[in-house]
Amino acid sequence: VDVGCGNGKYLDVNPRCCMLGSDRSASLSQLSRKRGFEVAISDNLAIPYRSSAVDVVLSIAVIHHFSTEARRIRSLQEMIRVLRPGGRALIYVWSYEFQAERTNAEGRQDVFVPWYLRADQASSAPLPAHAELTEKGHHMQRYYHLFKQGELEALVLRAAESLAEKGPTSIAALHNDPDVVPPSALPCLVRTPKDPANPRPRRKKRLAKERAERPDHTGQLPTPAPPSLVPLPEVARAGPIRIARCGYDHENWFVEIEKIEEGA
Repeated sequence: VDVGCGNGKYLDVNPRCCMLGSDRSASLSQLSRKRGFEVAISDNLAIPYRSSAVDVVLSIAVIHHFSTEARRIRSLQEMIRVLRPGGRALIYVWSYEFQAERTNAEGRQDVFVPWYLRADQASSAPLPAHAELTEKGHHMQRYYHLFKQGELEALVLRAAESLAEKGPTSIAALHNDPDVVPPSALPCLVRTPKDPANPRPRRKKRLAKERAERPDHTGQLPTPAPPSLVPLPEVARAGPIRIARCGYDHENWFVEIEKIEEGA
């Protein structure tokens, strides 16, 4: 399951896997559905899947948008909850060390980053009150918490330790939490029927077509640099998880965790 899947960018990386997606944005979820993916509109603080049900959880550039540490911990606990024993989660967040200068952080880890929505892409959903229409489109500010080295690993261990002490939060409790939007309050998507006459193209063919349409087409994708691993923390296990690896990759800190026992 890709939690915070957006438009489904990572949902077809391996056609042999059964991939599920979830996202808080109804518009992005609808885009994923149109591409033929199985996507639910849901809150990362209340993932709508059974406990110990999935093999892998992806969380790419999601939890740095939560504005409090309590919410970031809750989101991590939800990912741990849905993992089966032996399953793994891969979590990426923006790094303070790289993004601080770009975002004019000036020592702050909590920043707002300008973001533009093209006018022709705006949906019928209401825009934030601070949105301003400019030549580039609707100008808005997106919140980011910039993670420093070691912070993500420490947060994962705290989330797992708290989960082991208190147990998983019940769905009923989540519905009564003012920080969480319950599934019943979210819009429902109608599944887009598949057109047998126009099946979704395979990823390799689709990528080749997209490359061919680029103005700077060279015929080859650049070889990405491998991630840089950092030493594991002295204590790399807490509650039902252990940290398998952690490091820096393309301006992000990442951590890979493995669920090692039942009960969460």
